[in-house]
Amino acid sequence: MLVEKPLSMTVEEALKVEEAVRRSNKTLQVGFVRRFATNTKVLKSFIDSGKLGEIYNAKASCLRRLGNPGVWFADKDRSGGGPLIDLGVM
Repeated sequence: MLVEKPLSMTVEEALKVEEAVRRSNKTLQVGFVRRFATNTKVLKSFIDSGKLGEIYNAKASCLRRLGNPGVWFADKDRSGGGPLIDLGVM
């Protein structure tokens, strides 16, 4: 099963999703668009090889070069949380 992010808005909702997945005996993946991007894979290889040492803090940023994808995107009720939920969940 593929679900859009965010997986849930509360821990309780996430636990319900987890239970539904267990009952269905399916695999669940959350649609994080950047998960398989080249820069993500490179960073993951650095982490896995130990080249970055012990990571205890991280900061990330994102620039949307194409602007707002539509009026709905900035509307929390229609988008599920707006830009923060879209870009801020990892």
